[in-house]
Amino acid sequence: MICTRAAEIREIVIVQVIVLGASRAGLLLVRSLISAGHDVVLVDPNSESIANSKKISVITVSGVIIDIDVLREAGIESADAVWP
Repeated sequence: MICTRAAEIREIVIVQVIVLGASRAGLLLVRSLISAGHDVVLVDPNSESIANSKKISVITVSGVIIDIDVLREAGIESADAVWP
């Protein structure tokens, strides 16, 4: 017998998320997304914040978060979500 009830079917969807800003909230979100198995890119203009984020296994891009070239480097064109 094949179960077709939605509650019995679990599908894991991995999304690519760009997090703009390495604030406390941003880093908390990064940790949460990574622990859920998602692909995360962190963008922040502050090199000190980026250095602190290196304690987390995350791809980082240093630059101004409203610069289109920085966002393209972070993968904005293929990202599933952006968190400001």
